[in-house]
Parts: sequence; structure tokens; C-alpha cells
Amino acid sequence: MAIVNDEKSKVLIPNGDDIKLKSFRSSDGLWLMKKIGKMEEKAYRNVFPKIASMNLEFKTLKLPIPDDYKLAKIIAQDDLGGLVAELEPNILFIKKYEGARFDDRWNESVQVPTFGGRGIPSIFATKIVDILEDFSKISLESFLDYGLSRFDMKVWQLNKLPERMRNLVPDQITSQEIQKFQEILISRLTIRPKEIITNGDFYPRNLIEMENGKIVVFDWESSDMRTSLINTTESHLAFMFIHMWGNRDFQRLLVKDGVQRLGLNLEELQLAILMRCLDQLPLWKASPAGDEIKSLFSLCLDLKNLESFLN
Repeated sequence: MAIVNDEKSKVLIPNGDDIKLKSFRSSDGLWLMKKIGKMEEKAYRNVFPKIASMNLEFKTLKLPIPDDYKLAKIIAQDDLGGLVAELEPNILFIKKYEGARFDDRWNESVQVPTFGGRGIPSIFATKIVDILEDFSKISLESFLDYGLSRFDMKVWQLNKLPERMRNLVPDQITSQEIQKFQEILISRLTIRPKEIITNGDFYPRNLIEMENGKIVVFDWESSDMRTSLINTTESHLAFMFIHMWGNRDFQRLLVKDGVQRLGLNLEELQLAILMRCLDQLPLWKASPAGDEIKSLFSLCLDLKNLESFLN
């Protein structure tokens, strides 16, 4: 164990060497500090070690293995320098992954050319489907007792949907559109496709493309049902779909590959996209990004529009 002083607190790091609070460098590269919440702690403490023990072969997905990170605690210190208590939040030191970030290729501002993923080549959609295919190899039964956030359709319908509607900008969605959505929702309630585990917040800014072609998926903190770690494949793909509102070619290939390679149900994907739009609209409100997501909601109310993506 290594204990690092930082004014009135200490950081306790297993097997650390020559450590500074914000980052440290060791023989195997640079390590960066990140504060993590309870759900993300479960991912690093339980999920990733378990997946690593499964010895799965992933085509594109890169998940942190225990050798890539160190969990730490902030330790309170009394006036005499004694350790008195462990304080939240937990601290994660994780190896810096060398690769391309998507911050300069995806942006929510209409004033930049990368608005809504316009800077991302459409062919990258095939790698997104690769990642979802890799995630589908992970058996969920191994993680159902870990207390991970899991989407609940009944709770969403009874509690979250009314909340989303209350938080919409007035007249953002017409009464006719709401009625049409309700009809679609009711007609699909008895169908629940296959669930998989992802980081929940599955969109370009939470990806790193490494030189070897692998994609690191990070940010595993799930704050509410909107970013549930366990959800249907359709829902995780839909989250990526709506965040790529500025790149229709990417969206087309994403849908086509998702249906053809993952066997996704197009009607379930339609519902997932509509639900994801309603989840995100209150966050963006009256903004160019909100306008784009509203347009996607209107477009996907008609299944024929989504079917045209397959051509």
C-alpha cells in the first residue's frame, strides 16, 4: 500500500509507487485520477474483474482489466496526522489509453462543423455494431446480483414517462404525436428483446479508438434509468442513433447493420428510439440539439421511415 499526503487528506492506493494525487507515472505508463460514483465503483470492483475471468474474445470492444486501474480511497486525517475515516467518493487511478477521442468529431453546438457527429465517418457505425455484438457475448446471469442499474419498462411507463412529459418545452411535441407514441408503446409492452450490459451512456464522447482498432468504452456511472447499464440491445443502439442526429449516413448504416448483423427487431428499435428521444429532450430543451432530436422523434413515429434506412 502507498499513502499519499494531500494537505488535510490522504489517498490510499494499492501497490502504488511514486504517486501524485492527480496522476502518476510508472514503468507501464501514465495513470490518471478520476472520481467515481457508486455504480461506476461496482463496475471496476466487480464487473470488469468478472468479465476478465471469462476469457472472452472481443472483436472491437476494449474493457479495462484489473491491471489497468487501481481503486483508492480518500482517507480523512486528524490534526495530529492520524487516519480517522474513509470518505466518499472513491478515487480511481486508470491507465491513460493512447488513442483518438471523439470530442473533436462530435459536438452539441450547431456553430461547429462536427454538430451531432458530422465529423465521424459513417463507416464507423459498423464498429459500433461490433461493440454491441461483443457486449452481447457477456452473460448477464453473472451480474444480476451485483445491484447494477437495470431498465424497468413498467417503472419507466408509470413514473418516468409522465416526468419526461412535464419537463418538455411547451408544444415541443404535439398532442397527436403523443397519442401516436402511446399507441406504439401499448402495442409493444408484451415484447422484451434480449438485454445486454453496456456503460449506459453509449455515445461517441465516451469512446476512445486505439491504434490497434480496439474501442475503449468508459464512463460507467449510471445516474438514473436513462443510462441503465442493463437494457435491450435495441435501446443501447437507439441511444447512439439519436446522438448522431447530424449524420444521417451513419444512422442509416447503424440501423441496417443492427438489423442484419444483430438480428434487431425493427419495431422494437422504433420504440427504443422514441423512448430515448423523450429521455433526452428534457435535457436539451429549446436548443438546436433539442430541435434535431424532436425531428428524429417525429420521423420515427412512422415505421416506414425507419424501414427506408434498410434500403
